[in-house]
Amino acid sequence: MRSTHLSRFVILLVAMAVASGPLWAYDRIETFEFEDIQSIHVKTVCGGLEILPGEKSQFVVVVENRLDDPKNFKRRVETSRGRLLIDEDFLGRSVHGGTQWTIYVPKSAKLQSVEFSTASGGFTLDQVDADFIETDIASGSVDINSVHAQELDLSTASGSIEIEDCQVDKIDAESASGSVQARNVKAGKLELSTASGDVSVHQCEAKRVKASSASGEVRVSSTDGSEVDLSSASGSVRMEDCRVDESAEMSCASGDVQARLSRLPADLLHASTASGDVLLEVADFGENFTMTKRADRGRIKCPFEYSHQETIRLNRGDDYLADRYLVQRGKEGPEVELSTASGTIRVDTDTKGR
Repeated sequence: MRSTHLSRFVILLVAMAVASGPLWAYDRIETFEFEDIQSIHVKTVCGGLEILPGEKSQFVVVVENRLDDPKNFKRRVETSRGRLLIDEDFLGRSVHGGTQWTIYVPKSAKLQSVEFSTASGGFTLDQVDADFIETDIASGSVDINSVHAQELDLSTASGSIEIEDCQVDKIDAESASGSVQARNVKAGKLELSTASGDVSVHQCEAKRVKASSASGEVRVSSTDGSEVDLSSASGSVRMEDCRVDESAEMSCASGDVQARLSRLPADLLHASTASGDVLLEVADFGENFTMTKRADRGRIKCPFEYSHQETIRLNRGDDYLADRYLVQRGKEGPEVELSTASGTIRVDTDTKGR
């Protein structure tokens, strides 16, 4: 009889454990607290990282173990001379799942650096300031919001990069196969690039803006800059409602180039494409510009009279001739060059109310 009651008690305990979750649930989440952290260095295998403002005066680290077998997880969390060091490793050959790390930073803290690297995992930094922020990600996205920093050095092989509401001296963001976006960003230098995604810059201010894509669209809108350099190999390049103080260079191989500006840059504007159209739309055109197309292809639509027209071989190695049209309305003004091999060049002074 006693044995029967004991058996029933054991069965009841097992049933309660199954109902409330796995017996090893206490291993799933761990929490650590630290004081006086100046820099954060995190390296994971397939774990994501979020760095967020916290409510406590301490730095709080939370890790969630999402592996099928939590005993395969090995981690190191420690501090050394103001540096918070985190890395992880997995035991065994066949491991399924990943981890998620969250670091809560005191609101009064200002970090010297944040460095994150992973084979597979995303990165989010929201409302936490740091002098230097770097990511090296094989597969995962990067999201930077409301940050003041001296330098952002962001890279991911497979994932998107988004930077929003930030003020940074220097930004270098690169993705191999994802989109790269900057919105409402103030920077001294803003460089964005991707191999097979789109690049978007909206409502930004920067002394230098450089954006490039190998097989995607590059679009810059409502942005002020001193120097702008935009390029795409097989996508369109568009600049809309922008103010460029000194120079703008726009180029692509097999897409359209469009420049809709409030006014021309002071020094130069170059817009070129091999097999697409070129559109320049601005109310005040200055006094001098040049338009070039292949002699046996393409068209030019321009509201001004040409001062000079010639058919020439542009480069010594070219096997075709080019038609070049010059408009000279005075001796001053920026250098403006528009060119296409087999598309249409259109110059328009109707800015449609802009």
